[in-house]
Amino acid sequence: CPNGFLTDSLGCKTCTCKPPVCPVVKCSPSSHGYFNDSKGCQISCPYGYLNDSKGCQTCQCKPFVCPKLSCAACPNGYLNDKRGCQTCTCKPCPFVKCPACPYGFLIDSKGCQTCQCKPLVCPKLSCAACSNGYLNDTRGCQTCTCKPCPFVKCTPCHYGFLIDSKGCQTCQCKPLVCPKLSCAACPNGYLNDTRGCQTCNCKPCPLLKCPLCPFGYTTNPTGCQTCQCKPLVCPPTLCFCPYGTDWTTDILGCARCTCKPFQCPHLNCPIDKCHTGFEIDDKGCQTCQCKKPECLDSQCKDVCKNSNKVHEISETCHCDC
Repeated sequence: CPNGFLTDSLGCKTCTCKPPVCPVVKCSPSSHGYFNDSKGCQISCPYGYLNDSKGCQTCQCKPFVCPKLSCAACPNGYLNDKRGCQTCTCKPCPFVKCPACPYGFLIDSKGCQTCQCKPLVCPKLSCAACSNGYLNDTRGCQTCTCKPCPFVKCTPCHYGFLIDSKGCQTCQCKPLVCPKLSCAACPNGYLNDTRGCQTCNCKPCPLLKCPLCPFGYTTNPTGCQTCQCKPLVCPPTLCFCPYGTDWTTDILGCARCTCKPFQCPHLNCPIDKCHTGFEIDDKGCQTCQCKKPECLDSQCKDVCKNSNKVHEISETCHCDC
């Protein structure tokens, strides 16, 4: 401790250093506007006084120390305040007088304008494809307007003109393109229209002059008539005759069948036993059963009053109402 150690209340030394005892500095004004003491020290110090090695104030002024700043970058430097310390205010660019530039002036590395003109920078465009290219505007920049096709004077084409790879008309005629058709089958082929394109109309069969054929004419694979006669084809003959069949031939030579009529069997019945005749069966044939005699009208009158059937009056006669 340069000034010795403090003592405690018992008068014993401690390890605490004694504070310095500074002399009283007395100053008076000088002819230069400063306050001086008898030793000629400046005492009017705006930023305070320096201390000596013992921590006592001297008459020596503290020098001015500018504050440390954290400023955004200024390519052209910073302005100072009235104390000469840097501020965070950027120095303005020097004024330059330049001739006119249609697209503005270039900027130097410090961000200041130069007298060098900016070049033309055309905007980037996203345009639909134009196979013939694009038109430029008055500045020479491309637009999205497609260049028109050059005018060509051509002789007429019946089906129009072909288009080149750029989408422009040429003087080359389009070929005939027939439409695709879905037609019903025509064995003899189809007719063409006036342009030569197929239609769905079937070709008619050729007209032939043929000798007479009694059974008609044959047809070729396309369905058209030929002059070849059809052969005789007899229809199938089917006969179902319960009592027999008679076979004959018609004028064309085809077999024809005729059913035999029903014939009653021959019976040998005793005639002398049936004075009234014999009964007829359901096929119309005579039987050997004797007919019953008819009853008198007076006998049948009451029986047939409400009926139209055969009624047997007795074993010997019957009424046929």
